[in-house]
Amino acid sequence: MMGVGSGLELVTLSHGQQLRQDLLERHHLLALGVAIDILGCTGTVGQRAMVLHKVILLAQALRDHVHNLYAFSAVMKALEMPQVVRLERTWRALRRNHTESAVMFEKTLKPFMNALNDGDGEEGVCVCVCNIFVMCVCNVCV
Repeated sequence: MMGVGSGLELVTLSHGQQLRQDLLERHHLLALGVAIDILGCTGTVGQRAMVLHKVILLAQALRDHVHNLYAFSAVMKALEMPQVVRLERTWRALRRNHTESAVMFEKTLKPFMNALNDGDGEEGVCVCVCNIFVMCVCNVCV
């Protein structure tokens, strides 16, 4: 594959531009899909809060059990999209009905995502799929 041993190596090289672009597009589409699941819920505010709760649990599972930081960052991107953040009644219902999820999102998942984006590795995390999104955005070695 273009004279390199792995796709991860290709991401860091200048001739991996198309792969980086594909990974960025896939990341964006994953985030959009999750956001559409939340925004497309036509039920009550409580039902939408339940969807939000399940998405937060998904983010936690991706981080803690699957160790897939690429998918984790896409889910977090969806949760932090302005269209989702603006759902004030839904977030209030989440805090009321699923307090543990709301607290975990604010106190654990968001700071972890910010640390990933800043390159702070304060937590020792076993990672199966690294957060290559940041490398793609920064166009490493290009």
